[in-house]
Parts: sequence; C-alpha cells; structure tokens
Amino acid sequence: MSVPSSSDAVSSTLSGHSLFPLLNSVLQTNILQRDTILTLMKQVCGCDNSANRATDGGSTLAQLASTERSLLEAAHDREKELLHEITELQWRLVCAQDELQKYRTENAQDKQNPY
Repeated sequence: MSVPSSSDAVSSTLSGHSLFPLLNSVLQTNILQRDTILTLMKQVCGCDNSANRATDGGSTLAQLASTERSLLEAAHDREKELLHEITELQWRLVCAQDELQKYRTENAQDKQNPY
C-alpha cells in the first residue's frame, strides 16, 4: 500500500475544508426554500379559506391547519436529519484528518529511518 504524497494529502484536506461552507450554504438554502414554501402555502390557504368556510362551515380550515402542521413536522424532521448528516460528515472529516496526520508522521519517521 502506498502512502499518499504530501501534495495529495494537502489537496484532500483543502477539499474537505472547502466542503463545509458548501454544505452549510446548501443547508441554509434548503431552510430558506422551506420557509418560502410554507409562506406560500399559508397565502394560498388564506385565499381559499373564506370561500371554503362559507360552503362547509369551516371544516376545511381545520383540515388545512392539520395539513400545514404535518408539513411543518415533516420539514422539521428533514432538517434534523440533514443536521445529523452534517454532524456525521464533520466527524468523518475529523477522523480522516487524524488518519492523514498519522500517515504524515509515519512517513516523516520513515524518511528519517530509511532502514
């Protein structure tokens, strides 16, 4: 098994470090999109509620509120899953960095003691 060169190790570490801002940006975009969708749903529900209440006595309003709660719960669960995934990826990056440091140390020792 060959030990990765120092340039490979540096590029691997740099790509790992540059991945976090990207993941954070994707997460923030996802949260904003979710909020926008929920706001639009509320607007649509608000427009339809007055007409629906006149015909069915307000039961549609309860159904819409229940649907909105379900969607909010699903969005919240998905957000928790994504945050858990980010935490797991961060942990894997730390482990990979530790392993890289171990290989660097071993490589440096091998260069000092070629036999």
